[in-house]
Amino acid sequence: MRRTLNIWQQQQGYTLLSTMIALSLLYMISALIMLLATITFHEAPAERWGRKDIWLFMHQFQKELESGQEIQCEPNDISFQKDEDLIDYRQSGMRVLRTLNHSGYEIALNDITEWTCASYHSLINVKVRDKKGTVYRWSVENMVK
Repeated sequence: MRRTLNIWQQQQGYTLLSTMIALSLLYMISALIMLLATITFHEAPAERWGRKDIWLFMHQFQKELESGQEIQCEPNDISFQKDEDLIDYRQSGMRVLRTLNHSGYEIALNDITEWTCASYHSLINVKVRDKKGTVYRWSVENMVK
């Protein structure tokens, strides 16, 4: 027993066995951290931040509306002039439709139960409610007089 103890004390540096044990411990600790992080942050980002398509639509809508002119805002409809085009957003059923120059349409949003627009001077407020009842609000300041 005494001889074995002397062998361990005389060695310089790490042996293969001690390296394997250290790497195994490092692996187990990192796996445990990853498992705890997965459990802790398990909430789906879609539920925490809402529908990303609505946020993307609102951002694009803001860019389009900021330079719009002759804005007419009604509860379920907003129309405005941008450059030479007349752009109209309106709710039709569970969709928000975008019309350009009164011809055709494209679906801007799906699964919407409420689309409301209100205008106060140069500030336009938009409220969208999806099928789950989540409400999204957005305010756009029109920069064109």
